[in-house]
Amino acid sequence: MHVPYMMRRLIAAPSGFVGLPVLLAVALTLPSPAAAVLTSQEATALQRPFAAARNLSSGISGALLPAIKDQTNTSTRPKLATVAQLIVRAQGQLAGGIADLLGGSAADDDGRGRTFFVRRGMEQLTSAHYTLTAAKSAVNAAIAAGASSYYLGRLRDIDIAGALVNLQAFDTTLRFADPYPAARSPQGRMLVIGPHGDYDEAQRRLTSATTFLLAATAAVVNAYKSDSLLPSYWSLYQQLKFAGTLYQQNIQAMATLAGLSQNATEAARSPFFRILGRIETLTHGGGGPCHPDDCHGTPYQYNNFMQFTLSQVSYWAGRPSFAHYQQEAMHRITEAWDGTDSAVWYMLTFPECDQRSTPRGCGGIK
Repeated sequence: MHVPYMMRRLIAAPSGFVGLPVLLAVALTLPSPAAAVLTSQEATALQRPFAAARNLSSGISGALLPAIKDQTNTSTRPKLATVAQLIVRAQGQLAGGIADLLGGSAADDDGRGRTFFVRRGMEQLTSAHYTLTAAKSAVNAAIAAGASSYYLGRLRDIDIAGALVNLQAFDTTLRFADPYPAARSPQGRMLVIGPHGDYDEAQRRLTSATTFLLAATAAVVNAYKSDSLLPSYWSLYQQLKFAGTLYQQNIQAMATLAGLSQNATEAARSPFFRILGRIETLTHGGGGPCHPDDCHGTPYQYNNFMQFTLSQVSYWAGRPSFAHYQQEAMHRITEAWDGTDSAVWYMLTFPECDQRSTPRGCGGIK
């Protein structure tokens, strides 16, 4: 994708968490964070690519994965793999376009300017439309090869079709000149306690996490396509299922940071508690409903992806390509986990504790 520079600088990120009771007690005495400086038309338009991303996540979990798990044979496997590859490509184009429009792609020293990223974001969303049109044809080829017309018909006619409708409805005439929260970006850090802190860095790290996550997903699809048939596709099915949930949780976090509500419950909450709920999902869980699986935290999803990767080690002998791609998936998923974990840190910020200006620091003598 389009963030090789970012990926190099994001791996060695600080991670961890803080005591939320203390954080919350102090934060509630401060004004709620300002909403993003998107126009109402831009905010409405951005709901479309987010909805398209949800369409694809739903299609993967509800239609494509059952076909892969139960209907893989020598005839269907190459066709199903093509469908999966195209949908993962479209997910990357959607995530990349969203990141460009929300300011999550540019490094602090990137001199290409806001207009460049807006234009590229539009181009990526247009590319996603073309990719999904190709995916519909690939679905037809998979059905002709013997894959389930029920599952793949739903994928084509409900999920992919829904994503295409959402992309067609996206308003490409809008400028998206300033998507940043007031007084915080670009290259600005407002020193207040609690959510959220460094908007730029949090969005960049979520973008990096999603890039690595999709690289891991692509590696699993390549493993599925390679070498000889497996005795069972249950574990591979589980890998892709957890990857799909992680993708949706990352995309949701990007929306929340930008002040975009994904449902009526979120819209009714203050900006502070919307972000706090998203932080909860990205850590121990419980920050949202169980669809997607926000009742379990993002680390739970990453851990299960890794668990079902390792459960297939017995298949590696005699399948060198399968082993190579699964090892690549392990590598990329750990990088994605690092990106998500460090994004949480940058959703929080703290008062200045420099001893030169505040000799006693924030909580006593250092």
